[in-house]
Amino acid sequence: MTTHTITRTVTVAVAVVMLAALAMAPDPVRADGSWESIGPTGGFAWSLVASPEFATDGTVFAGTDGRGVLKSIDKGSTWRRIGARTVGRVIATMVVSPTFATDGAVFAAGPSGVYRSTDFGGRWEQVNEGLDNPRVLALAISPAYAEDSTLFAGTTDGVFQSTDGGGSWSAADTGLTGATVLSLGISPSYSTDSTLFAGLLGRRTGQSFGGGDFTTPDGGLYRSTDGGATWTEVDEAFRQVSPIAIRLSPSFGADATAFVGTLHSGILRSTDGGGTWARVNEGLAFERFPAVEFSPAFQDDSTVFAGAYGVIFRSVDGGDSWEQLNEERSITDTRVQGLAISPAYAADSTLFAGAGNGGILRSVDGGNSWLQLTKGLTAITNVRSVALAPSFAADPTLFFSTAEGGITRSPDGGGTWQEITKGLAAGADQDWMLPDVWTIAVSPSYDADSTVLLGTSRGVFRTYDGGGEWVRLDAGGLDATDAEWPFPAVAFSPEYAADGTIFAGAAPGVFRSDDGGDTWEGPFDLAGASVWELAASPDFGNDGTLFAATISDGVFRSVDGGNSWEAVNNGLDGLRVQAVQVSPAFDADSTVFAGTTTGLFKSTDGGGSWTRLRNGLRDGSTFFAIAVSPDFAGDDTLFVGTDADGVFRSEDGGESWQPVNHGLRTLGVSSLAVPDSYGETAQLFVGTARSGLFRGASLKDGPFFEPAQQAAQPGEYTLIGWLLVAAMVALVVLLFFAYRWGRRLMERRRPRERAGWGSALAAESRGREPTGGNPAE
Repeated sequence: MTTHTITRTVTVAVAVVMLAALAMAPDPVRADGSWESIGPTGGFAWSLVASPEFATDGTVFAGTDGRGVLKSIDKGSTWRRIGARTVGRVIATMVVSPTFATDGAVFAAGPSGVYRSTDFGGRWEQVNEGLDNPRVLALAISPAYAEDSTLFAGTTDGVFQSTDGGGSWSAADTGLTGATVLSLGISPSYSTDSTLFAGLLGRRTGQSFGGGDFTTPDGGLYRSTDGGATWTEVDEAFRQVSPIAIRLSPSFGADATAFVGTLHSGILRSTDGGGTWARVNEGLAFERFPAVEFSPAFQDDSTVFAGAYGVIFRSVDGGDSWEQLNEERSITDTRVQGLAISPAYAADSTLFAGAGNGGILRSVDGGNSWLQLTKGLTAITNVRSVALAPSFAADPTLFFSTAEGGITRSPDGGGTWQEITKGLAAGADQDWMLPDVWTIAVSPSYDADSTVLLGTSRGVFRTYDGGGEWVRLDAGGLDATDAEWPFPAVAFSPEYAADGTIFAGAAPGVFRSDDGGDTWEGPFDLAGASVWELAASPDFGNDGTLFAATISDGVFRSVDGGNSWEAVNNGLDGLRVQAVQVSPAFDADSTVFAGTTTGLFKSTDGGGSWTRLRNGLRDGSTFFAIAVSPDFAGDDTLFVGTDADGVFRSEDGGESWQPVNHGLRTLGVSSLAVPDSYGETAQLFVGTARSGLFRGASLKDGPFFEPAQQAAQPGEYTLIGWLLVAAMVALVVLLFFAYRWGRRLMERRRPRERAGWGSALAAESRGREPTGGNPAE
């Protein structure tokens, strides 16, 4: 091989590597073939805590509902998720070691227990040894943690204590009632007074959704003065009060002052170390206060902050009076759940608020103005229901509700959002108390009448202007305030424009209105079954067929417009049914689908008998949502949403299923909606239990774990691509050394004569006699 040949070979190899790299460089990521989050952004922040050295290290932690722990090291300007591989997605409470700067200890807790990091949040481990029930709602850390390594955890089974930094836990609940522990407060002088407080969920009585009466254990406020060994009830009058936030003054040892924020009794204050308590609500417009915090300089400035629904109040006289900080009604669209104040507040006037859809907010002027910090974070709202305008292709209006209450609308298919809650507080004690919205039903003739129905925890609501204003429908026994009936199911007759018929389902049965909800008949009894969802035959005007999914007795059917009902459970065995959907071609195929807590079922005889669908579905999945293609008669396509396995699609009428979860960041699916344009756009909308609302198009088959191998971003390569590039680079290096080795080998094997000629020329040039022979000889 000549030098030129080797050079050409190397050049070609380099060119091949460059072309391969260019070929493997991916196109920009597109929505087609995967899911994309469409908001709204912000995310629910349950807990906020600032580093004791915040002034110098700028560190703040946030516990969220859906993205685990977030951390900022620039005083909240930017955030990143930490501990994603270890820490659970839902974090209800967090604490930081008082000596964080040296021990790097931070703790986070939620439904999966307690997590600990000792390197400033870099690595995490789960520390649940000894916790009987790991569902933790509150944490408290000893002010002398560096010496005593003591922590307390409030759980659904009482209080637990650790004296080895979370390594092990033991019950510390002697004297408590067994009610859920919502909050903990620990004395800043704990090392000398051993004092802490526990807030327990207040006693409640009522009727469960299944129809039975219930009474929870007594709650209230408890105090321990022996480090949690024993507890004493503060006042019997507080047994129905739910203290959700307990904070003790930074100078508690001197002023004996403490505040309690409650779920429905305003703010309580004690100035005698917790012996007696009184409401301090002058200037407060609300009764629910999930967050209360002292100024670190309380002894000098007498300042306290309290968070309510969308607003924050401040007191500068130790709680005697309060003022709303923000001039407008709210700083966020949902309740303020957590507050964190800079330890250097006297100098920097900085505080943080954690809220619902508003995410995390910061004020640097003592609360007078606020900036939303997490607007770019992924939406992590808990979506309950999604509904689309029937003519979505022409009118891309989308509605959805969350666990936070109320309802949100997008006029452009998820591009922009606005809350539409005017009138939804009807029947509530306060004008900010929005009902839980379980079901949204949009009129089949929405383009003409703009009518929407809501099934809520406080009855049925209706709007005639697309959500501009809501009216509570309470005629004919629908008054949920008096009857205490939530209405999780509402439905329109497909012939609503002509017959004005709507239905509402509740614990006592099904109600019907033939005048759009002005008057009602019913309840029509379903043998005592509690209705969860309603679905009408597309040919309702002719066959009068309506199906009801119940939470205890399977599926019921009516063939006379809802007047009478019969159980149709042949093959269902009275399972809890969470979703029911009718084929758009029901008049021809008599097909109905039912999602239960144990599987998915199909009937092809109008509910007469049911068959379990298994091919591709995991046994044990709970099916919360079913969506059928509007072109089902031609494409046989439908989707289901599960509690733990994401979204599945069938293209053969349910006979076989494939997961379609590329890009879906959670597996808990609560609702699905297919637009009328599915045949052209292949779009699907999904509401999730932890990560908000997603839109998918031309979804690819594949399990949830594939997104973990993230699709390459513009300018990046896939893992396989990088391996191939590395292999080709290695090949080029090998060829290069082969070329060098080849040259040396060729030099050694040159004819002796040529070597002599070269020596002769060199000697001649130096004026000496050549030592070699003549090459010609």
